[in-house]
Amino acid sequence: MKRLLILAFFAVALTACTNKDEVPGLKTFIKDDFRIGVAVSPNTLEGVQAEMVKKHFNSMTAENAMKPAGIIRPDGSFDFTQADRIVAFAKENGMKMRGHTLVWHSQVNPAIFAKNYKAVSKGKQTDKWDAELDEDCLVSRDELLKRLRTYIYGAIEYTYKNGYGDVIYAWDVVNEAVEEKDPDGLRESYWKKIIGPEYLYYS
Repeated sequence: MKRLLILAFFAVALTACTNKDEVPGLKTFIKDDFRIGVAVSPNTLEGVQAEMVKKHFNSMTAENAMKPAGIIRPDGSFDFTQADRIVAFAKENGMKMRGHTLVWHSQVNPAIFAKNYKAVSKGKQTDKWDAELDEDCLVSRDELLKRLRTYIYGAIEYTYKNGYGDVIYAWDVVNEAVEEKDPDGLRESYWKKIIGPEYLYYS
């Protein structure tokens, strides 16, 4: 109820203001209660959109830049270029961030699930996040667990060595793993298919 009242008050304030410069930032109304966030990409942190983000929000979540497809190259190496731009913006403007997201059923380069990274990266499926892989192409359970750990530990190590720890206050480690329509309540994914439901415990 308190949150609804705050948002209602903000709506009234917007209506009452005739000059856009007089419109107060939404974050100022709730600064003592909780952070208010917005999903961003590097492109939204420029121009008018950037000014809106700075004025109204004190927390950001990378829409795609910190998902597996935004970090893991087809050969298994990391690329934090896009994430670095968002974190730099957060630091510059005194904002906090949620790390989003380490493990997800979608937006993962299919190469991570294949026996041979290079074979997939050279194929027609390179640009697809959710490409279907042939059964005999799938990596072994032990190897995928190794890759999962290497990715998670490597990503976290990079973020804290490069100052992300100054702005990231929480990580979404596993995202949208539940699917009520599936028999066991867990969403089907290559993580689950190859490792089993216990991939949640290893993440």
